[in-house]
Amino acid sequence: MGRKSLAPERRTAILDAFQRAVKKYGLDAASLDKIGDECGLGRRMVLHYFKSRDQLEQAAVSRIFKCGDENFTKQVDGLPAKDRLPGLLDWMFFGGFTDPELDPLFRDLLARANRCQSTRQMMHLSYLGIQKRVGAEIGAQYPEIPEARREDIASHILALCFTCVDLRMMGFPEQQMRSARRAADALIGAAVEGIF
Repeated sequence: MGRKSLAPERRTAILDAFQRAVKKYGLDAASLDKIGDECGLGRRMVLHYFKSRDQLEQAAVSRIFKCGDENFTKQVDGLPAKDRLPGLLDWMFFGGFTDPELDPLFRDLLARANRCQSTRQMMHLSYLGIQKRVGAEIGAQYPEIPEARREDIASHILALCFTCVDLRMMGFPEQQMRSARRAADALIGAAVEGIF
């Protein structure tokens, strides 16, 4: 019987170290040497498990959105059908998209997406996945809203939600989030009435 592969644990340890290094030094200054030191494996082992810095960043982006997707799913699974959309929107607007451990990395990756095609593409695809999930929940609760309109509403709701994330980080009062949450309900209501 062969040895158990350490690859999954090592890759997780390296991604954890990447997050810590980005939090300490910022994305651009979190070198492979610093990441290797942070996880106690060294630069060569980091490159053994991730062939390049770009591959490591892409794995980090994937991990952030996978974690978000899992949290997203937890919010709606098990809720009665009539409570799924309101519960999801409450979660989104009142802290669901914020994580003190992941926020610094997410912010740096968002800034990097402005100048790095692969990061931009990965984040774009992940965002569209979230938009599709929100649109599906709108459709489950309001099947009379056409699918294309659901996608539009989901896009607008996400824009409101991510603005709330920024406002929360800047210390704005919770009233701002409640106002944006009401605007999301108004968008959905307007679509149900055929106004939007």
